[in-house]
Amino acid sequence: MINKQLTQLAAAIGVATMMTACGGGSSSSGGGGTTVAEGGNGFVVFPAAESAGAIAVLRATARAALPTEYLYKTDGTPAGTSKIVDDNNNGFEVGRFGGGYMAELDGTFYFAGKDSNGDVELWATDGTGAGTERVADIYPNGNGQPHNMVPAAGKLFMNAVVDQFGRELVVFDPVTNDSVVLSSNINGNPTSNTAPESLTPVDGGLFFFDQPAGDVYFTDGTAAGTAKIATNNDAITGGSLAKYPELIGDDDWLGYNGKLLFTGRFNATDAETRLYELDQNGNIEEIVFVNNGFNVRLDITQNVVTSNGKVYFVADAGASVPDLHIFEYDGSSVVKLTGSEGNRPYNDSLVGTSLGLFMYVEQAGVAPYLLRVDNTGGSARGWRGIA
Repeated sequence: MINKQLTQLAAAIGVATMMTACGGGSSSSGGGGTTVAEGGNGFVVFPAAESAGAIAVLRATARAALPTEYLYKTDGTPAGTSKIVDDNNNGFEVGRFGGGYMAELDGTFYFAGKDSNGDVELWATDGTGAGTERVADIYPNGNGQPHNMVPAAGKLFMNAVVDQFGRELVVFDPVTNDSVVLSSNINGNPTSNTAPESLTPVDGGLFFFDQPAGDVYFTDGTAAGTAKIATNNDAITGGSLAKYPELIGDDDWLGYNGKLLFTGRFNATDAETRLYELDQNGNIEEIVFVNNGFNVRLDITQNVVTSNGKVYFVADAGASVPDLHIFEYDGSSVVKLTGSEGNRPYNDSLVGTSLGLFMYVEQAGVAPYLLRVDNTGGSARGWRGIA
């Protein structure tokens, strides 16, 4: 019961902070996406299935078993929750093809909408039936199936099917209502697909990953400004980092100070996960902890998150024995945040919020508790309590 309560508490803090931090602005990030899009209009939109006059937000369910879902909006109250319908009282069906099939940009909600022919393309809504319509036919001869929608640089980026060869990175400009395929030819083979993943926004554009090829790209939202800037370096077998890691991971991607933070394996003989920082020109640097003048290489063991303008992660700094700590990175230096726990129970996921950093901790012989790193006053300090 305690575990469930604390997990819910941590999740509630994260959601509340997202709504506060966004200031009614964009939600969604990275490549995961969300099933709730938040806006500055005093309501959110979400997909739901109908059953006996009620609605139910769907959990993880096999795609083939999903019932029909329609677009709803809510202000957080039962009276303020309603289905969005047209003049004939017909709802707008939502199509699911992977995560991130809803996003908000400048007060408009975008979603993967399904028409009467079953085609799933890019739709938009302002929360009214009259203001709900298809805004782009990404694949005129088929089913675009957009997902991984990410707002960046005033545009909406997404992973979508554009032709018979597969998925590419597509950008939609709400000013011109134009959609442009950005990645069809950048891999030198227009008859293949890039399958963009890990869409990560930063100031001025977006990083994304071609996972099968191990390539990292940056785009400013134009075809001319889309280019490969990093790739796996399979030739590295030891020694110092020449340019890129041997294996780039597609987890823990984070945009920070206009750069990309991502995890990867240094080389074939180093099985530990390192944290790297990549700028828009392809310049790369491994993030290390400087201890008494010596660089300590960090093995990242948990997720990388932001809180109040800084980056936090869990890493093992031990050369031969486990030595887990929560670390803080401000864009220039890494600080080890040492709590009062002697055996370093920092082995769970982090939740970054405007109220600080939170981690649910379970240890043998100790009641579960919520660990907080309070960084609201500038300097970070640890706090633990039983909830």
